[in-house]
Amino acid sequence: MIWIYVVELLGLINVVWSSLEIGIEDIERRIGRKMNDAERKAGREVFENSPKILNYRKVILYPFAIHDNSFLVFPTTKYSEIEEGKREHVKKIIEGLPRLTLWCMGFLNVPFCRESTMMLSDEVLQKSGLYKHFDSLSKKYEEDKMTFGDLAKKILEGCKGTLEELGKLFVSKASEEIRKLKDLPNPDSEENKKKKEEFKEIKKHGELICNKREEKQIFEVLNMAYDRCLSLWEREEYRENFIMKMRLKKLYVKEIKMEIKEPLSDYANNQISSIGYLDHDLLIKIDREHGGEAVGELMKETFLEYKSDYKNEINRAVLEVEERKRREEKEKRKEKRKEKEEKERKEKKANQNA
Repeated sequence: MIWIYVVELLGLINVVWSSLEIGIEDIERRIGRKMNDAERKAGREVFENSPKILNYRKVILYPFAIHDNSFLVFPTTKYSEIEEGKREHVKKIIEGLPRLTLWCMGFLNVPFCRESTMMLSDEVLQKSGLYKHFDSLSKKYEEDKMTFGDLAKKILEGCKGTLEELGKLFVSKASEEIRKLKDLPNPDSEENKKKKEEFKEIKKHGELICNKREEKQIFEVLNMAYDRCLSLWEREEYRENFIMKMRLKKLYVKEIKMEIKEPLSDYANNQISSIGYLDHDLLIKIDREHGGEAVGELMKETFLEYKSDYKNEINRAVLEVEERKRREEKEKRKEKRKEKEEKERKEKKANQNA
């Protein structure tokens, strides 16, 4: 069971590491032992699939606040409901949420972007003056005027108009790096050619996310993901699924005695578990063809277990929703039948008394 956690960690933290070997070395250093062949094989499969999964318009956010593999805040949580000893952690997570939100909106799985997008996102938000707006939202949350899910949605809405500026920064930075490569003594070396192609891809990506239509679709999908997650949270059995998942992760960490000598940043440690990887076009298609419940079901499975192939999972999600609707319809018919029988019984009794 331990390798499940290690594989999942590789899949999630691939947004930080630039190669499988670096990722494995980092994990081995943290867990204090060498990974076995099964762990390495599973990790390689996850990592090699990741570039197809972790890319533009394939990142979503879950409205949770997580620390040390435990839920601090649920979508429905108000500030007064948070334990006093955990409020500082929650404040730090909320402080980084605008930057994380914009990072997810403009994400591209290229090493330069993975390492610099968070910094560029911060630069855009600083210049826009939006941090004052986000601070006022945080204060409203602390005054119990909204839930954490409401706060996350309002932060997403606040970031809506900033993606174009992030795109312009991508174009500017990539163009600058391309110019630097041209001025090198050996600009045509294999390594520099590879870097040049990478920066061309980044520049193209920047131009793409400057498009208002693209920004609108990214916003709509992230907003839909929040809404579906809030709907999931209304079902007790699903809440238990989410909570049990985090408890299992915590047990895995404890079992492998993971000692983090060089802790990941607050972003990676506390917020990486709030990120999900689902193709936006796929979510739109499922929502259009099968409805929001099927989207929610797929989101639940994505959070509960790392996936690299969603074809079977989509079919299962759709069938699960259809089966649940049949059960609910059956219960409704049963209730109506009982109400009808009760009504007839009362009418019969009234007639007898008359």
